[in-house]
Amino acid sequence: MERTPTPLGSAARLAGDAGALGIRTVGGFGRWVLVRADQLDAWLHGRRALAVGIFAGAAFIGSFLDSLLWPHAPLLTALTTSVFGLLVFLLVTARVFSFRTSDGTWSTRLVFDRAFDAVSAAIEIVSTSSSAESLRIFGRVGTLLGLVTLGARNLAALLVITASELFGVTLPSIEALDAPLSWMGGLALVGGGLLWQLGRRRLRQLAQAHHLRPEGRERDQLRAATLALPVVVDTSDAKTMAAACQCGNPVLSRLFEAFSSWKRPRAGSSEDQYQSSLHRHLRKHMPEAEPERERPIPGVGRPDLIVADAVLIEMKRDLTTAGADRGVGQFWRYADAWSRGPLLLVLCGAGRPSAEQFLLTRVEALRGAARPVIVVLARSGS
Repeated sequence: MERTPTPLGSAARLAGDAGALGIRTVGGFGRWVLVRADQLDAWLHGRRALAVGIFAGAAFIGSFLDSLLWPHAPLLTALTTSVFGLLVFLLVTARVFSFRTSDGTWSTRLVFDRAFDAVSAAIEIVSTSSSAESLRIFGRVGTLLGLVTLGARNLAALLVITASELFGVTLPSIEALDAPLSWMGGLALVGGGLLWQLGRRRLRQLAQAHHLRPEGRERDQLRAATLALPVVVDTSDAKTMAAACQCGNPVLSRLFEAFSSWKRPRAGSSEDQYQSSLHRHLRKHMPEAEPERERPIPGVGRPDLIVADAVLIEMKRDLTTAGADRGVGQFWRYADAWSRGPLLLVLCGAGRPSAEQFLLTRVEALRGAARPVIVVLARSGS
């Protein structure tokens, strides 16, 4: 005997279907935002600071013009602050959601770990590295403080005007912060930007003097030097490492010297900790090469490291069969997209021999196609 659905049951099913549709719609919109944010981040690579500075300046100028021309209708302040906030939100979103583990999952713990690592690395590098790198770090910090201060100033100005116009309430204590925040934010932004650019310029000069920023023919020489080395370089093999350090190319020589002196993290460390450790070591050993972590490659992904704007480094720790299969596909995509120099696949920890052999076979196939690729065996005990 069939039961006739009650109106309440039908309404519950309709509500459930509507809820599921809403979740799918929100999820789809969230993925769309992440994709667009990642595309914007990749497109603005090398120009992020300039773009953020321009929009921050526009927000400040818009607020200043509103105070002179339209004090009771701050349309320019609202518009420029909204655009500036949207730009910062998209760039931060792209960066935060790019923090993923080796299996592609995202977690808040990894975000906090990266933030802590960035702060500790900056302190360590400032105390031990070149003055040029220290200037660049101080410049970034000053620029960030300036942007935050100016953003707070604009939000405070909007709050004061909104409270006055809509509710007839005055906020003299907040209004008194306008001039101090404007001056502090402006000085921090300008001073930080100047220090940042000065440090970057000095690093570029050092890179050119040491031939660590290859262009044109130097890139061809870098590829040739890579193809002349063995497809597998074991950092525990003194003879192989000596040949790599004396390969005749300044970028590869300095890079393998850095591998020789790199102290691997303790056993049990995650792949992300290995990446952080190598990134920090390279920034201290060859700062003029400007090692970058997870620089976006449009339409492909974010490799673990890029050194001297030429060498792409991908790292795998404790390689498994599933990890080897993912790593091969990922490395082939990078090999197809990356034309600026060689690619290094760094294997750390104690991986499964069968998985490593599978991966090595595929990398050897790339080398057979005249691709400048090298597998670096960097065991924890080597």
